[in-house]
Amino acid sequence: MDNVDLELTPDLLEQQQIPLSAISQTLLLLLKPLEDATTRIVTVDGVELLDNLQGLAELLIFKGCVTDWGLAGTASVSAVLDTWGRQDQRASCAVLWRLLVSLGRFDLLRSIRGRLLRDAELYMQSEQRERRRLREATQQPSAAPERRFDVY
Repeated sequence: MDNVDLELTPDLLEQQQIPLSAISQTLLLLLKPLEDATTRIVTVDGVELLDNLQGLAELLIFKGCVTDWGLAGTASVSAVLDTWGRQDQRASCAVLWRLLVSLGRFDLLRSIRGRLLRDAELYMQSEQRERRRLREATQQPSAAPERRFDVY
């Protein structure tokens, strides 16, 4: 898979708006290279950024996704994604994908693609089960005995 293919956000992520909460611990481990200090400088929207976690955090700040300037000094992928997910209703796996494309992290996109799609599928299955459970719960008759009032 070449970089051009990776620039396109996978349809599943784009169409379903999978939240960041769907990301598994395994995927977080695959994103660990973002925490590496050795990086290169990339230009995104006219701003020079590092292509690591600090650059991702700064990109989130510049795009107005988060307001916490201390986030740029955060050393954990999970902390950055957690803060972003809490502060921005638009936070999703599709947006994360596009941000990694902006940072030129095609190496990460190659390594996470399969797992991210699997996490998205698991999330959708879980959501479908929950909707089915709620639908069935609302369709079941009440367990309370029927009350009858006699009028004299």
